[in-house]
Amino acid sequence: MSSKRGNIPRQLTALSSAWTTRISQVAVCDVQLVWSYVSHEGWDEYRDGFGDVAGDHWLGLEAFHHLTNQGNYSLMTEVRDMLTDTYFSDIHVGFRVSSEDEEYTLDITPGGVGNLSANGTSHKWNRFYKFTTLDRDNDKKGLANCAVLHGGGEVDGVHWIYSHGMKRAVQVYCEQGEVDGVHWIYSHGMKRAVQVYCEQGWTVLMRRTSDELNFTREWTEFRNGFGDVAGDHWLGLEAFHHLTNQGNYSLMTEVRDVLTDTYFSHVLVNFTVEPEETHYTLGHFPQGEGNLSNGEPWLSIQGMKFSTYESDNDLINNHNCAESYAGGWWYNSCSEVSLTGKYSTVYVAENCAGECFSRFKHNGIPYGSNGDGAVLLHWAVMKIKQV
Repeated sequence: MSSKRGNIPRQLTALSSAWTTRISQVAVCDVQLVWSYVSHEGWDEYRDGFGDVAGDHWLGLEAFHHLTNQGNYSLMTEVRDMLTDTYFSDIHVGFRVSSEDEEYTLDITPGGVGNLSANGTSHKWNRFYKFTTLDRDNDKKGLANCAVLHGGGEVDGVHWIYSHGMKRAVQVYCEQGEVDGVHWIYSHGMKRAVQVYCEQGWTVLMRRTSDELNFTREWTEFRNGFGDVAGDHWLGLEAFHHLTNQGNYSLMTEVRDVLTDTYFSHVLVNFTVEPEETHYTLGHFPQGEGNLSNGEPWLSIQGMKFSTYESDNDLINNHNCAESYAGGWWYNSCSEVSLTGKYSTVYVAENCAGECFSRFKHNGIPYGSNGDGAVLLHWAVMKIKQV
């Protein structure tokens, strides 16, 4: 994918127009490139270049540096806005990018000429800023990584930027109701970017829609997360903890039962998960709302520690609920709700016996009871939202 440094001379021959020798769009992070191509490239890709020079591409910071330091160069920036498709441009003289040793710091003469500088949005705001990517944070935003946060939407693009108005760093994408899908958010507590799935303003913690993803996992896997955030996954207890302790969060649980495929949902407020030294203890919360509230199964496990098959923290002596259920969870004397338990088929649900206690279930289903096949699930989602 990357265009290596040794290929730079060949690439330059592919550039056309009089601007070839004056460094025009060679050095422009153009709008089409950011939206249609860039997802979350790392430092090496931005240094070496990527894309097709005949189409959307990023020539590479190493090329930017060497080309702009061999004389006096001007930069032309050309853009089209999304709403009206209006064309804008401006030209800055004295454009230069320093070496990698200096994190490819930008130097440019303030006050460009053109119709793209009228609102004070010219490159002067970026002058003397170092380059930042998802995996190398050189901006001036403290713990937040502007390469993750900038744009407020789908773009994980990288720019020389300084965020003046950002009031908080975590959950920017999901909580602003951006388009559903996979996004990067920055966690202050974890001090790194986390990839999450946003769904109508909610951040998905866990999704299980089939028996393909194995939930019989060790402690470290439940802590760090597993699966594909675009599909079935467990985001990770460490993420659960840091995300739910930065404000007041609600948890929505959505399920579908095996026998009738009926949809049920339930919302709990004040949902929190404590740090690992407490074994990720589940916080205390009031009774929830929704059509999945029969007997309030979640209330029976509040204050419980998390257990896995090799880390038994439930309340039953000489018995490991996580081993019986084949999935990590906050077990009390086992549990009335277990979204990581053994997956069931219709046949199992119709012929349910005592064995159905330890399966993928939610006893809040109105027409079911503990140990009844009516409470067995084939689909479940846990997701959070700040209120």
